[in-house]
Amino acid sequence: MKMAMVGCGGIAQRHLITIREAGDELVAAVDPNLDNARRAVEQYGGQVFAGVGDMLTALRPEAAVIASPPNVHLDNASSLLQAGVPVLLEKPIAHSLADADALVVVQAETGVPAFVAYCHRY
Repeated sequence: MKMAMVGCGGIAQRHLITIREAGDELVAAVDPNLDNARRAVEQYGGQVFAGVGDMLTALRPEAAVIASPPNVHLDNASSLLQAGVPVLLEKPIAHSLADADALVVVQAETGVPAFVAYCHRY
C-alpha cells in the first residue's frame, strides 16, 4: 500500500517502522518542519512535503497516518478524507470537542474510513 506519514516527529517513528514491516511503501513524509520530513524520507523513502495540500496536489496515497499535533488534526484529516484517502489518526482525535465533532461529520459525509490509533486496552 502506498502510505503517507503526516507529522514526522516522535511517535511517527513507530508508525514508519510498522509501515516498512508490513511491506507497505512510504510515498510521502509531510511535516512543516522539513528536517523531520527529510529524516523520514532518508530512512524510509518517499517525497518531502510541507503540508497535506501540497502532497495532494502532487500525489494521492492509498492511506495516511496522521501523527501531527492535535491542533491540526481536523485540517489534515479533513483534507485527506475529502480527497478519498483513508486515515489512521493518532490520539487524541482533536484539540477540542468541537474539532472532534467536525471530524466525525467530515468522515460521515465522505464515507472514507478513519480510525484512531489507540493500542492500549484496559
